[in-house]
Amino acid sequence: MFGVQPGDSVMAGEKGEATRFNLRMVYQAAIARRLIEAGVDREVAFGAGARFAHTGHGGRYPGQLFASGATVLVYVPGVGDGADSVRLVNTPNLRTIELGDLFFGGTGGCVAVLVNTVVLEINERIEATIPK
Repeated sequence: MFGVQPGDSVMAGEKGEATRFNLRMVYQAAIARRLIEAGVDREVAFGAGARFAHTGHGGRYPGQLFASGATVLVYVPGVGDGADSVRLVNTPNLRTIELGDLFFGGTGGCVAVLVNTVVLEINERIEATIPK
């Protein structure tokens, strides 16, 4: 089979020290792009994307969706002590009010990225490049 599969690593062919490039990095960049388009600072957006791509918790492995329900990345600017907050939520229901209640007691603002859609779009594009 051709193409990059989940968990695969390939060498990026640039000068200097070799860089590892894998599908999790693509997910990170795609999530960051959506956050940047919503007005989040680039450095913060890439850090938020790394929470999904490179860390796991709650039965979810790095770069993988939760086994059931939706995987939602929620970015909240300046909460509590003024630090930004990034959380990955496993929710069976995507009603906005539930996300608001979960993170702000119903007040404030956030940027939410439905990670399931990001992963699906990338995987479909990769599959489209594989010769049949």
